[in-house]
Amino acid sequence: MTENVALGKPAWQQHPYYTYLWGAELAVDGNYSEMSYFNGKQCAISAYSKTTAEWRVDLGRLISIHHVFIQYLTNNQPWGMLSRI
Repeated sequence: MTENVALGKPAWQQHPYYTYLWGAELAVDGNYSEMSYFNGKQCAISAYSKTTAEWRVDLGRLISIHHVFIQYLTNNQPWGMLSRI
């Protein structure tokens, strides 16, 4: 069983899109049932027209990481359907 070591930890992002609505802390709150822009408020979103999208989390200690999983905003479409829209 894997542990989400980022859950609830302090997070930061380089270019947030309206921090008070879609800030970096949403990426580590454990909520991901609503993956849409308009209804969810469960995703960290970066600002438009930026060439980088940097996001960080302070894990609070030195640990060995096996893998990183990033779930991106899908507007509730199944994975793989975004390229067909």
